[in-house]
Amino acid sequence: MLFFLILITNILLAQNSNSKSLPAYLDLQSPVFAISMVMVHYVVNPPAAGRYYAYCMLGAYEIVSKNNASIPSLSGFAKGYKSLPLLNNNTYDYRIASIYSILETGRLMLPSGYMLEENLEKFVQSLKDNKIEAQLIDSSIAVAWYQLLPQNYSLIF
Repeated sequence: MLFFLILITNILLAQNSNSKSLPAYLDLQSPVFAISMVMVHYVVNPPAAGRYYAYCMLGAYEIVSKNNASIPSLSGFAKGYKSLPLLNNNTYDYRIASIYSILETGRLMLPSGYMLEENLEKFVQSLKDNKIEAQLIDSSIAVAWYQLLPQNYSLIF
């Protein structure tokens, strides 16, 4: 659990230092903050919050690891985790897919997750406003959903 909290911190720090070179719609702080606000609304206790953060980051981490050889896959160090092969789809943006995966996992898992629907809609709209092609958005969302397949739920529940 501690590993995932350290991972989240490192990702946020790296994101913050590189934020000048990334477009605003790829800001990782926004989806993590949205999940935090839902947990504050629901008054989630700290141990559960740590688990929710870890779960929300699992899919995103795996998507990024499939696109960056320097990041090991979860199946390499999490016993029982079955790494899913990527879809035969070269027309997606792994950054968009990972952010969507964070928000969608939170929406599905958190008791008040329905509150993240607006964040999901705003995220997709910001992609459209930044003239990201509809096909790229749709394929990135498909990759995010594919990563949420129930194969790995046995680790979570």
